[in-house]
Amino acid sequence: MKELLRDPLILLSVVLVGFVFFFLAFQAATKPKIADLLEKIATVSFLFMMTHPTVMPLVLLHPETMTAPEPSAIAYLTRVVPYSGVLLILKYRYSKIVQHTLMFFILDPALALLMILVLISFLWSETPDYSLRGALVLVGVTLFASHIAQRYSWQELCKFMRLSLALLCFISLFYSVAIPSIGAVGKGWKGILGHANPLSSLMGLNAGFWGLEAYINPKSRKLAIGIVLISVLIIQNTNSAGGKVQLVVLTGSLLWLLFLKQLNFKLALTGVIILLVLAISGTIIVVENTETILVDILGKDLTLNGRTPLWTRLMTAIAYRPFLGYGYHGFWHDWRAENNPAAIYATNTFGWVAHHAHNGFIDLALYVGLIGLLLFLISLIKNLVLGVLYLIRNESLESALPLGIMTILIVVNISLSQLMDVQTLWVYYVMISVRLSLDANKS
Repeated sequence: MKELLRDPLILLSVVLVGFVFFFLAFQAATKPKIADLLEKIATVSFLFMMTHPTVMPLVLLHPETMTAPEPSAIAYLTRVVPYSGVLLILKYRYSKIVQHTLMFFILDPALALLMILVLISFLWSETPDYSLRGALVLVGVTLFASHIAQRYSWQELCKFMRLSLALLCFISLFYSVAIPSIGAVGKGWKGILGHANPLSSLMGLNAGFWGLEAYINPKSRKLAIGIVLISVLIIQNTNSAGGKVQLVVLTGSLLWLLFLKQLNFKLALTGVIILLVLAISGTIIVVENTETILVDILGKDLTLNGRTPLWTRLMTAIAYRPFLGYGYHGFWHDWRAENNPAAIYATNTFGWVAHHAHNGFIDLALYVGLIGLLLFLISLIKNLVLGVLYLIRNESLESALPLGIMTILIVVNISLSQLMDVQTLWVYYVMISVRLSLDANKS
């Protein structure tokens, strides 16, 4: 791709085609119905891109590449231009982004303050340019997710999430079966993602979403059941336990939450606390008994070994910079060799070298300190309470999904690092936070 773009004729052709496309799309967007459709397509596309596909040309559209230690000019152009073009084409639809950004501070002050802390963390990072680029991308994605949540109802957001995950499901199935040299490399099917594990996890979410849709909407039941079955097929062929665990946790959580829906606030809140305690305890038991569970029961390779000793070491790293941390993306610097702040903690003592904490809450504390972790926990607790209120006040069965997704977020980040990362679960959390606060204010 880089070599092709260096050819002046090809580059000129790409620019001309892009200009024509932009002009036609801009003209079409002046019509309200078309603009509404284009905005929804852009929203689903955004959610789809947050799954982080790694195949060409989709990989060119994910903003995370701009956070690389030394991003190229082409990396900037191929990310900034498409997103800027969408904003210009639908400028009337996105004219309230500034207003919605200000509302974000009102709706979830703790999360907004966390984003400010992330943004200024380059001031104490050992690699300020790298931290600032990463922070700008994360804050930009967060604010856009907040804007989407303020534009649409929870039911509409659920539809967008289902469609984006279904799109990932079908495209990944195609690549895994038809182009195995790309879609079935390594431990199993990985589809259009970089590894089998994230595909398995997202298909667990997909199966849960569409399973609930099959139960709620008889008209789309056949389609929904078909997507659930395809998702389960993909999970099985990824040879990853993550998707199975997430599907079980999400399904169990939704069933339990639908039962709690019939209770009053105090009993429902108690029930949610019990759910979280059981989910967290179960996850810790899995981590502590990895060898028995993975090897003897699930028949998988031993991959979780060493997490607990790693966490113990990382607590020492946090103690060196307890309040503000090492800056956003300021700790795990493999490319810096002996200057890597994580080098003395992430050794191969455990049989493998860690490239992240394998715990989202620990990584958050490493990036922005205990102050940042406290701000996130304040936001999370607030949203759990609002989630319970939303659950018992709304008749729709989809009202159980915010708490279900937050349960998955907590469980996943016990053994993986997916907090404050430009990917699906973080975007879902931001949308849930904003939407719950808006709906609570309307009640």
